[in-house]
Amino acid sequence: MENIRQTVIRMDEALYKLLKVKARKENRSLNSLMVTILERGVGVELPRLDLADYQPDESILSLGVLLGRASQDKESLDDRAKYILDK
Repeated sequence: MENIRQTVIRMDEALYKLLKVKARKENRSLNSLMVTILERGVGVELPRLDLADYQPDESILSLGVLLGRASQDKESLDDRAKYILDK
């Protein structure tokens, strides 16, 4: 899970309303819009995975099956594998 920090900011009411209008026009949340604007402002735009368009290749699917089995029968794994699954 991502590390998400909640914060409170103060801004002019007019700016807040402009942001709300822009978010509505782009069919997104105010939070999503503000995070994107802040990322661009500091020159870091974090990649976002759109799960609707994601098609994992066979090696990823195989790894998922393997990890699923391993996590169900974790007691039979060696210490290194247990450590990895616990992270």
